[in-house]
Amino acid sequence: MTDTALIIDVMQTLQRSSDLDSGGRWVLTRCTELLRDVLSGSTALRSSTVLRAMVHLRGESSYSALVPLEAGPGADETQLHSSTTLWRWVQRERAGVVCDVHTGQLSSLHTPDLGKGHIGGQLTLGETRETLTKRQTTHVLALPLLAGAGAVLGMLSFELRAEFRRELSEHWLDCLRALAPIADAAGPLLASLPASPRPPARTDELLPVVGERMQELVALLRVFAASDETLLLGGATGTGKSRLAAWCHARSPRARGPFVTLNLLAAPGETQLGELFGWRKGAFTGAQRDYLGAVGEAHGGTLFIDEIDKLSLGAQAGLLELLETRRYKRLGDSSSAVPADIRFIVGTNADLHEAVAAGTFREDLYYRIQVLPVALPCLDERRDEIRAWATYMLARRCTEVAGAREVRFDESGLVWLMQQTWPGNLRQLDNTVRRAAAVALATSADGLETATIDASVLVRATSLEKGPRIASGPDDLRRQLERVADYLVDEAQRLQARGETLDLSVVGLLRALTLKQAHERLGDIKRTYELFGLDRLIASRNHTKDYRQELAKLRAFFDE
Repeated sequence: MTDTALIIDVMQTLQRSSDLDSGGRWVLTRCTELLRDVLSGSTALRSSTVLRAMVHLRGESSYSALVPLEAGPGADETQLHSSTTLWRWVQRERAGVVCDVHTGQLSSLHTPDLGKGHIGGQLTLGETRETLTKRQTTHVLALPLLAGAGAVLGMLSFELRAEFRRELSEHWLDCLRALAPIADAAGPLLASLPASPRPPARTDELLPVVGERMQELVALLRVFAASDETLLLGGATGTGKSRLAAWCHARSPRARGPFVTLNLLAAPGETQLGELFGWRKGAFTGAQRDYLGAVGEAHGGTLFIDEIDKLSLGAQAGLLELLETRRYKRLGDSSSAVPADIRFIVGTNADLHEAVAAGTFREDLYYRIQVLPVALPCLDERRDEIRAWATYMLARRCTEVAGAREVRFDESGLVWLMQQTWPGNLRQLDNTVRRAAAVALATSADGLETATIDASVLVRATSLEKGPRIASGPDDLRRQLERVADYLVDEAQRLQARGETLDLSVVGLLRALTLKQAHERLGDIKRTYELFGLDRLIASRNHTKDYRQELAKLRAFFDE
């Protein structure tokens, strides 16, 4: 078939395709057939085998879709892979690229004249080489999918197994030249195809609600969860990054290992290296005993580093070395570095590309964590989930807030929720549901077994979002604290009538709640502890540890 006839065939077939999966698999099948023809006609490549092929649709910051075609025997669709460094070369060259997995040697076709040979390059593959070698892949071919204006929409990638011979690079270029017309014709059409219909995702406690917008993303994450490569979860605050990180860990080969979260908002810059790598006793003033650190605690499992954009430049250098060498040393440890057997998931609500341009985030670290990037849509873009999330959140909090009494939404309440915007996403919705449940219980008639959250209750609950105004004088403060005490006495009497007892240790949670609220306002732990004159803890560098312990009390009591 001539190039012209081939392009017409590609365009007509994709225009008839109903969705991305069907169109993408047709393109991959056609390319695989063409590849096998080229391989069989080449003496040097005749023994080569096409193992798998993939359509990658991705922008600068995240994946939007992944369509696999397993072409070889014994292939496993859950073990998919994409080298970030290879992707960067494809973006830069805007032409076909072949990579020798053994050596990292790279060859790329020139554009626009495909007949003028190739340029050379070298990739540092690191763990990518190990992953591909386990899959018996010796060479990877990749071609860009271009938009009409020349923007790179994604790529086609092909993994092959061949005898290891250094002189094969020139022969692979023949394969790229054969595939280039298909990739050129397919790019804009593949990107325009609608997402493939998928059966409803199975829900569980970690992912209890999956709306239509999230179906494609969850399908991607199900694939990425099985990989050991770094997963980057982007999205606004409150979109559920922590929950999805835990969900991915639970579906990974490391599920039996620990899942550890390091939230960098809770770690001042000067303590981040210690929080990450741990320390030996005596490493600095206040280091009174050994501390494993997040990396040590996550050994054999998954480490989720949230708010990665808050990582100091010094700690960024340490994390980069850890990601590249998979070895680390605790602060004050003079012995040799130890291996880090962990999978990394990182989260951010910032534009890391802008942070790199501003000089606050290392470019090499940016590309090192951009292996499997996924962007979570905000709740206002997932409005079909609002009712289900609100119902789930109320059921989860009902026992905590209401004891033996039931709290439920009526239709007007759910309609009201659907009519609102949610800039704070799931976190804001959860706070609104909690507050509404408390208002419904406080205002419902005595003796009723069920309290109802209708639209009027939600309006009242949201009017309380800024909380009561507390004057600055000690008498006013005392009155506010007396109100809290009265509430606790009332609660104790209510529990006593049911044969239960209020745990008075709840009073100690006031310190934890106050520190948490102050930190949320100030955004810095050190400033929070300075606010309350806790300079002794700051001087001994124990303020971060103390804050973690206070938060642990809240989580234990309220099951957060």
